[in-house]
Amino acid sequence: MEFTKCLLVEDFGPLCNIVTKVIHLTLGNDVKVLNSRTMADARIKLTENPDIDIILVDSYLEFSTTHHLVWDIRGVFKGVIIGITNTSTYEGEQKEMMDAGCLHVCVKVGGELRKYLEHLAKEV
Repeated sequence: MEFTKCLLVEDFGPLCNIVTKVIHLTLGNDVKVLNSRTMADARIKLTENPDIDIILVDSYLEFSTTHHLVWDIRGVFKGVIIGITNTSTYEGEQKEMMDAGCLHVCVKVGGELRKYLEHLAKEV
């Protein structure tokens, strides 16, 4: 799959930088990454950028889980949504995010996200 514009929903600056680097390493430096640090901003950016073709959503944002945000996004967005989390012990979060409409849920750092994005990039 080829991606050109990514919405990254992540509120922690250092992780935004790390995940953006992973996106560029796996999907290419030409992928434009839009960062939203709040759920409200994510909704605005999605509306203002109908050419977004992949979304990465932190599973916990603004002291709340984000599965309800994924439900809302899935109602208007038919592209790839990936839930991202800080820990590998995320079974409950993973189920909520998958039920809400994520294609996959994985850990942000440690190689799991990179491997999954590489897999997506190779799909036709």
